[in-house]
Amino acid sequence: MFNKDDKFSKFAVIAKLLIAVVLFIATFVIVWCAKVFSETRFEIKAPTVTVVTMPGEKSLESKQKEQVVQEIFAEDFQIPVLSFAPEVVDEEPNNEAMIKEEPEEIAQNQEVLPLDDNGDSTPKTLLNDEKSEDLEKKDEPQVLKTEDNQEEKYAYISIVIDDAGASAKRTQEIIDIKAPLTLAFLPQGKDLKDLLNKAVSAGHEIMVHVPMQPRVPASLEPDTLMVKMSDDQIKETLLKMLSAFDGFEIKGINNHMGSFLTESAPKMDIVMSVLNKKGLFFLDSKTTPNSKAEPVAEIEAVPYIARDIFIDNENNYNAIIKQLQKAEKIALKRGYVVAIGHPKSQTSKALADWVKTLEPKGIKMVYLSTLVEQKSKKN
Repeated sequence: MFNKDDKFSKFAVIAKLLIAVVLFIATFVIVWCAKVFSETRFEIKAPTVTVVTMPGEKSLESKQKEQVVQEIFAEDFQIPVLSFAPEVVDEEPNNEAMIKEEPEEIAQNQEVLPLDDNGDSTPKTLLNDEKSEDLEKKDEPQVLKTEDNQEEKYAYISIVIDDAGASAKRTQEIIDIKAPLTLAFLPQGKDLKDLLNKAVSAGHEIMVHVPMQPRVPASLEPDTLMVKMSDDQIKETLLKMLSAFDGFEIKGINNHMGSFLTESAPKMDIVMSVLNKKGLFFLDSKTTPNSKAEPVAEIEAVPYIARDIFIDNENNYNAIIKQLQKAEKIALKRGYVVAIGHPKSQTSKALADWVKTLEPKGIKMVYLSTLVEQKSKKN
C-alpha cells in the first residue's frame, strides 16, 4: 500500500502536467487572437479620392446630368453618352481621364504611341465628350455637279486617315487602296516626302495633321501648338509645320489631339488667321465638346467641317466594318458623313473590301475638300 507522501507526490505531478497543458493552450489562443487582431487592425486599405467642388463651379453630378446626347439617328443608331471622370486639380489644367467603353462605340481622340511589332500605332483612349450636331436638320441628299454640269444625287462619304506617316508600312497599305481618300500627314512623319509623293501619285488628297495640346498628359510631337505659347509662337510653329509640305497641294488641316488648345478661342483665332491667308480649311476632329474652332473659323472666314465618327477605335476587321456601316447610315440620313480612321493593319483591309460595296447603295466616296466646298457654297 502507498503511504500518504507517495499519494501526494503523484497528485502533484498530475496537477503540474494539467497546469502546463492549460498554460500551453492559453498561450496558443492568445497568440492566435493577437495575430488575427493585428492583421485586421493594420490592414492597408486603398486610398479614397475626394472630389472637391470649388465655389462657383458646378458639381460633378450636375455635369453628368447636363451631359445628355439626344438620339439623332433612325432605328438603333445612337451617339453614346460618355460619363465624366473625377476632375484632377493640378498646376496645369489637366482634367481629362481614361475611360472604358465598348471599343466600337467610343469616339476617341487618338494619340500616336510607339508602334508595335506589326507597325500599328497603339491609340490611347482619352475622354472625349463628343457633342454631335443635329443631323435631322440636314436630311436632304447633297447635290454635286459633274464635269458636264449635270446634277448627280448620292450620299457622300469622306474617309480621312489621321496619323499618316507614323508608320511607313501601314501608311503605304492605306495608299494602295483604290479609292479617293484624304490622308492627314503628321508634319514629323517618317519618310514624309516619299510617302507624300506616293499618296499624290495614287490619286489621294493630302492635308496636315497638326499636333495641338491635349488636356491629358501625353507624349507630344517635337512641334506642338501649346496654349502657353505667345501668338507669334503659335503662328511661327504652324507655318513651320506647313512648310514641311512645300511643293505639295494641301487643302486643309485638322487637329492631332488638341482638346485643350481647341478650347482656347484666342489661340484658335491665330490658327484660323494663318489658314485664312493660306486658303486652307479646318477639319475639327471633335476631341472636346467645348471646341471654339467653328465660331472662330466663321469669324476668320475659314471653311469648316467636323468629324462625325471614328471607324477604328479597335483594330479589328469586323468592328471596323460595323463602324463603316454606321457611317453609311449617317450619310444616307443626312446626305454626307466625315469618318476618321488610322493607318492600322485591319483598317486597310476593311477599307479595301468596303469601298467595293458602295455603288449599289447609292453612296459615293469623295475627297474631304469636295464636301467642304459644297458645304461652303450651301452656307
